[in-house]
Amino acid sequence: MSLFQESCISDLHTLMRQQVEYYTQIALTGQYDRAYARIGRYDRGEQANAQWRQELTLVEHYLAAFAPRGDVLELACGNGRWTGQIARNARTVTALDASPAMLQQNRQRVNDSRVSYILADLFTWEPGRRFDCIIFCLWLSHVPPQWFETFWQRIAAWLLPGGRVFFMDSLYDPERTALDEDLSGREATTLVRKLDNGQTCRILKVFYDPADLQQALLRLHWQAKLVTTGRYFYCGEASRVNPAVDRLEETKQ
Repeated sequence: MSLFQESCISDLHTLMRQQVEYYTQIALTGQYDRAYARIGRYDRGEQANAQWRQELTLVEHYLAAFAPRGDVLELACGNGRWTGQIARNARTVTALDASPAMLQQNRQRVNDSRVSYILADLFTWEPGRRFDCIIFCLWLSHVPPQWFETFWQRIAAWLLPGGRVFFMDSLYDPERTALDEDLSGREATTLVRKLDNGQTCRILKVFYDPADLQQALLRLHWQAKLVTTGRYFYCGEASRVNPAVDRLEETKQ
């Protein structure tokens, strides 16, 4: 490995650590909930706020229609905004996050004995089992593009035969973030986010075009259906194109 490659990897891991710290801080200060509620620095006016809430309701509708059942894995579960809904019809939910503060708030918010919590680095963790469904909300955009293929390969290895994936994430919109933050254009993959105390953190944020994402997943042998809620979000359901290939590859290992 060249010195340049080592430096790039080191920079990427530093960025990932900053990202975890950012989400820990916005959980501890309540900023995470204020962003969802569109209050304070996130208040974009009555019309935009109403559309934001309407689109969140649409995401809830799509997740309910997906109907996660059996044993479910939720990646980057956050403070429980989606975990409670996921747990309604599931037999068990394994909720994973890299932030202790997020997990603590999730446990208090959801308070469901069917949900178990794991503190772990999502890029290195291995479950040691398989799941009927895997769900991640507002997480794919935080996966480095150079780890995209590996991430989806790992997801495939964690699914039971016939397993399903649900995911939702951000569409690019220059007004989707706080009033005093700049998304720096759709093509940027790192953003500077501000804490309410004025401190800044760098995070990774990739804004996918749903049609391009669908084709990228097809090349990785995923059949995906993606829909947008309008301005702010897209939702996707995915399953393996040929699960038998996965089983054959597993027997070769």
